Amino acid sequence: MPKNIEPSQTSREVAQHFFDEMAEWERWSSAADRLNDSVNQQRLTKVKEIFKKYLSKQALARHQSRYDFLDFGEPPEFQLEILRIEEDTPDKHWVYVPAGLIGGEGRYYLVLENGEWRIKYKEIDIAKKGKWKKWLDL
Repeated sequence: MPKNIEPSQTSREVAQHFFDEMAEWERWSSAADRLNDSVNQQRLTKVKEIFKKYLSKQALARHQSRYDFLDFGEPPEFQLEILRIEEDTPDKHWVYVPAGLIGGEGRYYLVLENGEWRIKYKEIDIAKKGKWKKWLDL
């Protein structure tokens, strides 16, 4: 990345916007299911728009299973609190969130692409033992 390009938002802001939009998509999906079961195309279109906005080129190149299953949580699985941010390098950050039921953590790997923070993948350590499992599927 050229040094004169500054990101317009912080990695924390981008991650929070992604979590908020995905949680809203999950709430909408849940309500739509109760009202009408013929909304799958709309659901797919909306999640693809969110992913295109926030995922890295590499993450978008992988087929995301959420496209096939259109799965969502109730309450929303993306209703997440950011615990902390760790800088791996100036253009690569980890965003930590709670995960699992026993105090584990998840972390999202954000990279700068053309001056914008994008999510590349996530890792989960559900027991907080330092054993991270990489999830390419978001």
